[in-house]
Amino acid sequence: MPSQIPAWISVAAAIAAWIAATISFFNVRTARRSLRLAEAQEERRRPVLTVYLGDGYVRFLTEERARLYAFLLSVGNPSDTNNSVADLALRVNYVTRKGLRTSIEVPRSPSSSPDQWQLDASAILESPTKIDAHQTISGWVQFRIGDDLLGDGIIEDYVIVVTDTHSNKALRETVIVREVIDVETKSAWSDADNQSN
Repeated sequence: MPSQIPAWISVAAAIAAWIAATISFFNVRTARRSLRLAEAQEERRRPVLTVYLGDGYVRFLTEERARLYAFLLSVGNPSDTNNSVADLALRVNYVTRKGLRTSIEVPRSPSSSPDQWQLDASAILESPTKIDAHQTISGWVQFRIGDDLLGDGIIEDYVIVVTDTHSNKALRETVIVREVIDVETKSAWSDADNQSN
């Protein structure tokens, strides 16, 4: 009889060890799942903005020797954290006459500048502007670039740069920008052509 006691003890110890290992395995799985959930929640809290381009126009102001750009933007906040558009800029990538590739970054024109587009004030996207979590704002942004900034450079493309309050930058590249010609100017040209014929 005394010789059977150690056998039962070793069997009970093995069963207890197996149960402890099973419980430990499930605890590790639960801990990993909790860690993944916590990381996903933390990722959703990370401030980030997304930029969508609706339309883009340019008007050449010959008297002022400048170009006036207008872009219709939607800026979304897909994160769980409120954010703000702190700054809006237009990066112009171009090639100089000597073949040097360079770029300039122009801040948005203030809404107090003469409105060449005749837009309603509520349609202008201002900065700074608050964007609540999981919300989107939209509006027109204007940029004025003097001819002296570009010189005789050839424009390759444009990049709209939206900076949030955390200094994170969201970029949206645009290659095609439509030119706008004033109706009065166009009709005046047409009248002059008709009179010459």
